[in-house]
Amino acid sequence: MHPIHIFRAGTQTDSKGHRVDFGADLLAKIAANYSPAASEAPLVVGHPATNDPAYGWVERLEYDDGKADPKKAGLWAVPKQVAPEFESAVEAGRFKQRSASFWTPKHPSNPTPGEHYLRHVGFLGAAAPSIKGLEAIQFDANDADVIEFSFADGFMWSQVAGMFRGLREWMIESSGRDAADQALPSYSITDLESMSQKVIDEDSEPAVGFSDNTDPEGSVMKTAEELAAIQEANDAAAKKIADDQAALDAQKAEFAEQQTTVAAAAAKAQKDLADARRASFVARASTLAAQGMLVADHTERLADICSALNTETVISFTEGEGENAKTVKSTPVDMLFDLLSTQPRKGPSTQEFSASAAVPEGMSDEDLAMQIRDYVDLQAEKGRTITFTAAREAVLKAAAH
Repeated sequence: MHPIHIFRAGTQTDSKGHRVDFGADLLAKIAANYSPAASEAPLVVGHPATNDPAYGWVERLEYDDGKADPKKAGLWAVPKQVAPEFESAVEAGRFKQRSASFWTPKHPSNPTPGEHYLRHVGFLGAAAPSIKGLEAIQFDANDADVIEFSFADGFMWSQVAGMFRGLREWMIESSGRDAADQALPSYSITDLESMSQKVIDEDSEPAVGFSDNTDPEGSVMKTAEELAAIQEANDAAAKKIADDQAALDAQKAEFAEQQTTVAAAAAKAQKDLADARRASFVARASTLAAQGMLVADHTERLADICSALNTETVISFTEGEGENAKTVKSTPVDMLFDLLSTQPRKGPSTQEFSASAAVPEGMSDEDLAMQIRDYVDLQAEKGRTITFTAAREAVLKAAAH
């Protein structure tokens, strides 16, 4: 009879959720140690706990290292004495999944203490057929040291889909639905879940055939085509996951670049605004200097002081008394310029004096400004304080005589 592929090498998760490492050497040893004389493993439906009918027996175990065909790597069971009704049900596709149950090295019923030993091969997918005259199998009720595995790759993809579903829910909570839709679209996870269910339903292994009466153009060829289709679906799913990850990485890089661009634009806008505000302060300070109310050398310093003040703060105060009293609102900067504009002049203004109609012929604006400043300094040496307006009148009066 045809061998049945029942187990693959690698780290497997049993029906209780325990992860167990079954390396190639261990599977080869299990195959070599199997002896029907010591304990004959039955073919059963599901994973019976105590006594269920045996629908056949395992004559021997074979290990394939997969060098000739990687898809055939693993443990194979050669069946015998298979009940015809059960054989028909399996070949009809009612039991597409297989599982293997092993005694652990410490199990008291293990016929090879210290080593793993095949307990039974279970067929999953349908109810057990009713067959008269089958011998019941007596199993030890103590299954604490029994490990059972289902042979279906679809469960692995189902776990992967569950992980992505959980990751998407976490992203919705932490970053919002839009970010989750971009990184892990719900339809992609749904496709992965559908694919895993398809693999579970169809199984990734050839259908079991106990006899040699298989039509070369029939079930064997169809099974190979199904296996190729499932492998193609697995490859497509893996590629989609890789493509989605690449797209997510690209989106992260693009988002980081956008953040950098936005930050640079914001910094430039802030600098432009600060430069514009300072330029306005320089212009106002220059006007004061031109009017003789601010020393010209102090223009930049006044602009720096105004730049440090909060231009958005508004101060309210009362100006005047009695019926003439009124509430005035102003910013600290405006109040400072208003205060400076009412102070005595600090020096002559070329612009101011250039408009005078009394300037003698041949006297330039610069000469007039210099004479006015000299006159103010001379009076200051004599202990007198004089305004620039009075100094101008004195200089023009002297020039007229």
